[in-house]
Amino acid sequence: AGASEGIRKFFDLHATDYHDSQPSDSLSGWEWPTLDQKALTAIVEQENVSRHSIFKLLFQKKQNETTQETLMSAIRDSWEKADSGIILGDEKFDKIGVNPYSSLDGLRQVYRIVEYLQVPREDVTIVLLYSAPRIDQWGAIYNKKS
Repeated sequence: AGASEGIRKFFDLHATDYHDSQPSDSLSGWEWPTLDQKALTAIVEQENVSRHSIFKLLFQKKQNETTQETLMSAIRDSWEKADSGIILGDEKFDKIGVNPYSSLDGLRQVYRIVEYLQVPREDVTIVLLYSAPRIDQWGAIYNKKS
């Protein structure tokens, strides 16, 4: 499952109102977008993803319109319910900018969500979390070029 799966499970458990969640006081006012159980079950079965990884479907090349609208509606519902904001993540969001090896661009999806929610861009904060191997790799590249 990896670290990012664990992070998604953490927020799913502590920043949602699922029946098995244990909300955390430190995340009070923040929401991790959720779907109602029927919609969640349908997407998990149809798309063959875990409940914790459903938002990676925003990056699919061949997007199912119903799934996309369901995900975007869940994000909007969480945004409207939250006092402080929403927390949304997947390892696919950390692929920022043009990549010659992949068409993934997390920033493009963030802009899509921001536009959908009609939120001013200056009200959006993006926090990228990278694992130590990625940071070590960047350091090695930087040291070779400097």
